[in-house]
Amino acid sequence: MKKIREKMTKGILTHIFNEFLSLINRFSYFIGELSKITLNYLFIVFLFFSSLIKRKKLSSLEYNKYSNLLSLSYKFFVKNRLRSYLTVLGVIIGVSTILVVSSISEGLVKDVEKEFEGFGRDKLIVVPYSELSPSFGRRIGNKLFESDVEEIENIEGVKSISYAVWARATIEYEGKAVDTAVYGVNGKTMFEQWKDYFKIREGRLLKDKEGFSALLAYNIAEKIFGKSVEVGKNIKINGIEFRVVGTLEKFPGQFSSTDDDAVYVPLEKARLVFGDLLLKDEINFIVVEAVDENRVEELKEKIETRLSRKRNVPIEDKPFSVITYSYIIEQTSIVLGLVYTIGIIISSISLFVGGIGIVNVIYSSVVEKKKEIGIMRALGMTKGEVKFVFLFESMLIGVFGSILALMLTILIGIISYYVEIPFSFNPLTLISGIIYGVGVGLISGYLPAKEALKITPMEAVKYG
Repeated sequence: MKKIREKMTKGILTHIFNEFLSLINRFSYFIGELSKITLNYLFIVFLFFSSLIKRKKLSSLEYNKYSNLLSLSYKFFVKNRLRSYLTVLGVIIGVSTILVVSSISEGLVKDVEKEFEGFGRDKLIVVPYSELSPSFGRRIGNKLFESDVEEIENIEGVKSISYAVWARATIEYEGKAVDTAVYGVNGKTMFEQWKDYFKIREGRLLKDKEGFSALLAYNIAEKIFGKSVEVGKNIKINGIEFRVVGTLEKFPGQFSSTDDDAVYVPLEKARLVFGDLLLKDEINFIVVEAVDENRVEELKEKIETRLSRKRNVPIEDKPFSVITYSYIIEQTSIVLGLVYTIGIIISSISLFVGGIGIVNVIYSSVVEKKKEIGIMRALGMTKGEVKFVFLFESMLIGVFGSILALMLTILIGIISYYVEIPFSFNPLTLISGIIYGVGVGLISGYLPAKEALKITPMEAVKYG
């Protein structure tokens, strides 16, 4: 039995190894065919630009000469396939990393802009902490009060204003307890301001004058307790009983998942729930809707001036912030820009390593082909033509690697769509990536090609 198992194991390993070799051969064939197609297209492009530069059609003699030079470059490329393909792999990694990082960054920016479209370009939120603080966090002593709402209401350009308090509290339902965010809102105004966000699933929204009523977000109503919390049922918030009057649909967007766990209650009832957590008439944030969305920045300055004067502090030392749509996008773009820059630096290092690989391949090609170069020089090939052969070989590596990197990027983009990762195909970015890869190929091949010019016909004798 032991020998039978050994034979079976050996047979399975042999089969796997043969399949692997077959896969490598098929991939090699695919690479070879793709490189031939690439060469033909490059030849067509080269002839087109040559005729433009010379402002005349190439003669059949010139056509044949360049055709032979390009064929020679291709033969040098495929002569040592493994080395060439490994070098191409370095270019693929570098270029595809640049393309993927750029595409994901652009996708994130678009997603953020789409996400905060629901915020509203005509909205401002006043919060009791300064964006100038290093952590953008709450400072001790920074508070907002209902008197601040009265100050803002008297400013020209304000269409509507709402305010709220919030804290984490324990929610109990049928013997099970969870800890989540509870918002106390001042009536229906906030729901009207955010009508694209607050969409009723069952029941109704909170009214201006409510008793111990609660509005549940989607997760708290449908998932968190392991069963649905129906309208009309009672829940307890920090031990105080509330009646559920409505449940909400899921909030739109990827950045609102925590909002789906929230509970909304009337403001005064929330003060009872939170107890000593809040001072008298203290509120946690104010939402201001502007009459004209094109004058939001002007309204922001007025609010900052009015509230700073109320606190007897200069605007630059204000202990509060007025957040607008443009501010959120600006701050998000700074963070994403930093991530993008780091990604590009890392991918550029990868592409630089790929460039060193191209230099190594072309140098090795020059050393190995000294005899052929000497013979070609003896038969009348000019220095420029020798240089052209090796430059084109290095460019072929760059072009070939860039095309495969582009295909890989498209594949990653398709996969990203299904796994819901932000990804944006920008034609300009894709073209730039290919140009970058081709440029690395040309630059990397320049010095080895220049080295090839030093080989004289007499050196061919040494390698004969």
